[in-house]
Formats: sequence, C-alpha cells, structure tokens
Amino acid sequence: MKNVWTLAIALGLVGCSTIQSPEMAEVNVASPAFYTLKEGTAIEHRAPLPNLTKIFVNWTYSDGGKSSQEGFRGWDIDRDGSFDMLEALDSEGKPYMWAYDFDGNGVIDAVTGGPAKERLTQSSPKN
Repeated sequence: MKNVWTLAIALGLVGCSTIQSPEMAEVNVASPAFYTLKEGTAIEHRAPLPNLTKIFVNWTYSDGGKSSQEGFRGWDIDRDGSFDMLEALDSEGKPYMWAYDFDGNGVIDAVTGGPAKERLTQSSPKN
C-alpha cells in the first residue's frame, strides 16, 4: 500500500493547490498551512465490481482551524490490496483526475484529466 501513497501525494500536490479568485482576495480567510492524508476503511464489493477505499485530506489552517474532506478514491480492481486506479476529487467531491497503475508496480502508467498530466507521468520513477 505504500506505493499508493506516492500516487496520492503526487495527485495531492497538484490537486490541493489553491487558486484565489478576485472575490476570495477581498475576504480575510486563513490559508491552508499543511495537510495529511488518512486512508478510510476499504469497501469490498462483490465481483466483478472493484473494491473502494476513500482517502481523506485533513487540512490544518494558518489560524489553527481544521477541516477534513474526501480528496481521493482508490480502486482495487484486481483485489490484490493495491490501488489500480486513483481518482482525485475537487472541492465539490467530483472526480477531475485519474492515475492508473496497469501493471501493479506502484508506478503511475497513465494520467487522464487534470492540469498537470505531463508533470505527474514524468516525475514517476522509471524501472
């Protein structure tokens, strides 16, 4: 499972960056200081459906405030205990980027959606 955290962190660095709109610049809001990822309990579905694990992003803000939301979904398609696909979710909980590990070696083989597709696939370790 530790290789999946590489996928989650890579997507998190891209997906969790904040963009301020002009309206947000006028409001005095505490900015995110750091976040941690917490893996939820795996939901085992009957075959042929894949198993699902929700991954939560626990935010800590500059003013000490905290919040948590589902940030990723890990899908174990072949039921070997490792994620074969990882979905990144936006602030509304809708998927916007997908990372795939087709051969089960913990390295991102393909990325669809999202703004930094090339950067994620280029930063993955090579065999």
